[in-house]
Amino acid sequence: MEVSGKMNRESESEVGSISEAAVSSNDGAELISTIVALTGMPAEAMREEIERILQATGKELSNLTLDDFRDAMLMHLEALESAQLSTALLQ
Repeated sequence: MEVSGKMNRESESEVGSISEAAVSSNDGAELISTIVALTGMPAEAMREEIERILQATGKELSNLTLDDFRDAMLMHLEALESAQLSTALLQ
């Protein structure tokens, strides 16, 4: 539990850094690179998935802000939830 709490505090400070970067520039590629790096997951796979989600939600990478990214992730999660509910109802 101790490690989990420490990781949460570190993540919160990193998220603060993302917010500052997003506010200071509208460089979507830089924002995505930062987010991908913070996930700790394979970079190329994460970048491709994020770009696919952005494209599906109509968000443009060229001028992406943190709020745009959050909106795209929310739309994606809502679509996943809807698909799971539909699947559950069919069973």
